[in-house]
Amino acid sequence: YVVCLIFNPWISAKFSGGKVSVFHIVGMRLRGTPVKLVVSAYLSLLHRGAQVSLRQVESQYVGYRESIVGPQDLIDRVAEHLRREEKWPGRTMAARAGG
Repeated sequence: YVVCLIFNPWISAKFSGGKVSVFHIVGMRLRGTPVKLVVSAYLSLLHRGAQVSLRQVESQYVGYRESIVGPQDLIDRVAEHLRREEKWPGRTMAARAGG
């Protein structure tokens, strides 16, 4: 059972192109972070073209855990954070110049 809690998200991320270590997943479990939610949001962001790490996604979860109900809430929170840092792929050159 414990092996499934650790290796299922790791295998899912590996086959989807995400960079995830088993040790990071174990750490997330020890910190009480919902691994399935964070990994799901991380993979969705990667598939949308965002340059983001699992650590960044987890950090946004930890900072806003009271307002995050599902993966989409976390995706929106990370996307907002990336837009502020101008790392979100959806921004155009005109949008960047405009602020």
